[in-house]
Amino acid sequence: MATFNLLQSGLVLHILGIIMMVGISLAEFVIFHQLLGFIPDDRDKAYMVLKTTSRFPLWQATGGGMIILGGILMMAALRGTIAGQLWFQIKMTLLFLLILNALLIARPAKRKLRKWLTGSVQQKAEDPSEIREIKRKIRLFHTSQLLLFFVIIMLAVFRFN
Repeated sequence: MATFNLLQSGLVLHILGIIMMVGISLAEFVIFHQLLGFIPDDRDKAYMVLKTTSRFPLWQATGGGMIILGGILMMAALRGTIAGQLWFQIKMTLLFLLILNALLIARPAKRKLRKWLTGSVQQKAEDPSEIREIKRKIRLFHTSQLLLFFVIIMLAVFRFN
């Protein structure tokens, strides 16, 4: 009975974490599409949108923590039997790619965008190539993030061996 409760509790935490991470990613995708439309004509509006979304990474990390904690509880209940399965190993690799995507693509691009919007970086006459590059990186981040989530969910549902 205790194993069943541990498994169910882990599953609830895991699903809630996934909902948080995917939901925030989708919301951020939609919001950033709107934000990028404000550039370069309305910097103030774009900055306010960026500032509004500044806590999204914290909520995503909370969702990620829930996913990990739920996964640990489920692994404990199942005594680690799924750790050796191929679908699970691929899922963990994709989860690692999600984290790398956020750290290596999104964080630097958002930092550059924030500096550009606040004027704390010296712009070369509103350099359109720099803005295009920031937009490209943010779009790449969101597209790959949502695609990775889709594949992770498919792996979890179909669990091939």
